[in-house]
Amino acid sequence: MKKKELEAEAVIHREEWKAKMFLQSGSFFDDQNPKCGWEDNAQIINMPQSKEDVKMYFRAHEKFTLESANNYGGLWGKFREGLIQQSKLHEEIFKLPENVQIYIAGLHNAIESEAPMPWEGIVSRFFYTQHEWDLFLILDMLQKTSGIHGHDDGPWPLYWFESRELLFEALHLYPELIKNRVGRSLPLRIWDQKDFVKEIVAVNFELFKSAPRHIKESRDKVLEAARVDGRIIGFIKTNMRNDPEVALTAVNSHPDAEQYLFKKTKVELGLI
Repeated sequence: MKKKELEAEAVIHREEWKAKMFLQSGSFFDDQNPKCGWEDNAQIINMPQSKEDVKMYFRAHEKFTLESANNYGGLWGKFREGLIQQSKLHEEIFKLPENVQIYIAGLHNAIESEAPMPWEGIVSRFFYTQHEWDLFLILDMLQKTSGIHGHDDGPWPLYWFESRELLFEALHLYPELIKNRVGRSLPLRIWDQKDFVKEIVAVNFELFKSAPRHIKESRDKVLEAARVDGRIIGFIKTNMRNDPEVALTAVNSHPDAEQYLFKKTKVELGLI
């Protein structure tokens, strides 16, 4: 990633973003006190509005973890290890820009408190107008502190990124963001962009499983992907994977691709 360039862009964008939100009397969250949990045991939670609120929230979270540890004497070692790791993550969060901190703490609270999804009922429209580097930082920390999995936990995070670099970095770190998800975790249009297929397969061949049908049924796109990692033929129809050129291309790029071929195809290609 061009981290320094993205950070520099984000600094400028952040100031403009804050000014715009202030002038429009905006806020970080549309629902400052969302109702969370099941009806019989629902609770009202408070969304943070400042760095001080963020620090108070995470310190309270650490205190709760510590009190829980004291109730499980025999498991103190494991709780202590988790608390140390938790505290380190929180210290990292405290060093981030204020808007990023506020959204991490607020959404962490919402996820942990089982707030109803999607998030659109909680975050304001200004959430989506942040610089994509700030959105990446939010996603990264939510993954580390509470987990977020595409459509299951609100808006599809991979829709946030305009930069391919950030999109691929997110997928490299968290491939589960599009694996085994209900609905489309990636905009359909992006699959048709030049070189996108081979670049996403280079990140993780299993990501091709989430490709839209028209990509998997395109011989050219399949060949493009197979040249990078032949194992992608496990995600396409049998007639396509046993096409001589597709099969040979796949096996040449990864020997494990052979297991997806018919015996007849292997014989024709001289593989057995």
